[in-house]
Amino acid sequence: MTGRARILLAGIDGQGHLGDEAAVEALVTGLRQRLPDLRLTVVAADEERVRTWLEVPTVSCTEWAALAAAIDGADCVVLSGGRELSDSDGFAPEQMLEDGVRGLAHTVGMAVLAVTQQRPLVLASAAIGRLQTPQARTAVGTLAHHAVHIVAADESSRSRLVELGVDAAHVEVGTDPVLALRPGTAARVDEILEAMGLACHASGLVAVVLSSSPAEGAYQPMLAAALTDLVRKTSATVVLVPFQTEVPAQVVEHLRGRLPANRVHALVAGLRPRDIAALLGRCELVVALPRHGAVLAAVGGAPALWLSSSTDAAQATGDLGLAGLAFVPDAPTDLSERLTWAWERRTELRRSLGPATAELASRATRSLDRLASTLAGLPALPESLSLAPLLAPALHGLIKRARVVGFAHQRLCREAEARAAAQHRDLVGQIEDRDRLVRGLQAELHAKVGERDRVIRDLQLELSTKVEERDRVIRELQASLAKKESGS
Repeated sequence: MTGRARILLAGIDGQGHLGDEAAVEALVTGLRQRLPDLRLTVVAADEERVRTWLEVPTVSCTEWAALAAAIDGADCVVLSGGRELSDSDGFAPEQMLEDGVRGLAHTVGMAVLAVTQQRPLVLASAAIGRLQTPQARTAVGTLAHHAVHIVAADESSRSRLVELGVDAAHVEVGTDPVLALRPGTAARVDEILEAMGLACHASGLVAVVLSSSPAEGAYQPMLAAALTDLVRKTSATVVLVPFQTEVPAQVVEHLRGRLPANRVHALVAGLRPRDIAALLGRCELVVALPRHGAVLAAVGGAPALWLSSSTDAAQATGDLGLAGLAFVPDAPTDLSERLTWAWERRTELRRSLGPATAELASRATRSLDRLASTLAGLPALPESLSLAPLLAPALHGLIKRARVVGFAHQRLCREAEARAAAQHRDLVGQIEDRDRLVRGLQAELHAKVGERDRVIRDLQLELSTKVEERDRVIRELQASLAKKESGS
């Protein structure tokens, strides 16, 4: 691309996920450094917040008419995010263009509009999770097939893409762009600590990054017990860090209620990712439920215990799960013991973290270099296709008609179900009548057969009596005849 190329950066779908926002911030920062003339527009949930953070135009992630217009006005659509592409939360293809849809349906919907409007599609740091349904596998495979550039988040994501029919040579294995993020300033961390009622020079901080994921929620009782034990045995102070804007209050309050009031503080949700990284870096140890909580801790320079939801609870108490960032194998596996073990070695762990994070940050930087090179090499599209003014009402009309058709379809389905139910009831009634008639005929036949058998038995008895009488008469005649013969 030449001149001021227009890039639409998507990856936020309204779930308030800090990993999505961190990936987008890392890409915006990295692309600006490499391609200063880029005109970036970011898909956002809280548009005002993202505009303030990144100083870029935004478009709402919940309104497909606006998204279609933004895609029409872009030279390229870049999809990135902090979560796996997975249908674990469900995937309904018919919901792809419904306002407010989230998850995989939102990502695939963006790709469908990009391809339909003939915009180059780039997948940056694509993490491919387990796809359980044929619809989801088809959707992700089609999405990747139409991408002009794919950076898989890891080898497993690359393997899954290849299984979906994507050419292996077309997939580059990169690393998480969040690792290229620079943490916020020390002054900003001081402000955050003061707002929580902590001194700027507070020491002994242990951050706990919380998520609202049901799988990660299974660790809460075990985590509460481990933190209680740590606070009882050490001088640690716990800082609770919500990872999503939708983390339920009861999740935070459950942990707060288990710890002494003066040894636990809670952060308000919605802070900028780089500021979260800086805050985690100020802590001496981090316990992270979501993976990107551990990644942001690494960006800040703090050792982290990542409770991976992909392993058994008894084993999910340790390694960060990133190349070069893992605790030694002989560390305890019990969470409480491992937390104490890490606390006692926190200085050593922090010191050993530096080279590993530097290597991963270097890999993330190289991935950003290649992404920028790809974007720079794409052909420029016309400044305007004059479709944007038409797309909003057209898409609104399409969605409205689709909903009308959907409602009509539902009505027809209900009517068909009602007719089928009525026919079923009629058929059941007919079958019951037939069965009743059959039972009556069977009873009548049984009665007649019984009567016939009785008559036969009576006749047999009468015949038997007459035969016996005949035989008696014959015997008497024979005896009389024999007597006469002997007398003569």
